[in-house]
Amino acid sequence: MEHVDVIIVGAGLSGIGAACHLKMECPQKSFILLEAREAIGGTWDLFRYPGVRSDSDMYTLIEVNTDPDGSVVRFSCNFLYLCTGYYDYENGYTPQWPGIESAET
Repeated sequence: MEHVDVIIVGAGLSGIGAACHLKMECPQKSFILLEAREAIGGTWDLFRYPGVRSDSDMYTLIEVNTDPDGSVVRFSCNFLYLCTGYYDYENGYTPQWPGIESAET
């Protein structure tokens, strides 16, 4: 198990900003920046239209899948900084509006 001073979860604007500040203000601290997607930028990258941006904390993380083969790596840290959104990247959120079932597509 690899140990670092700080684990940053999420490579959106908040996560990248946190990594930048750590590098500038605390260069002696070790950290790792983890992102589930293959692209950085978080919701700003995923949703490329105005008005759909959000970040929320999630504390239920346990381990990291690092390769397509499913191998798992575990980390420990002194400080966990969660810069994650709450979107399901596989299936976007569809609100339940009255009558949506009968709407034409």
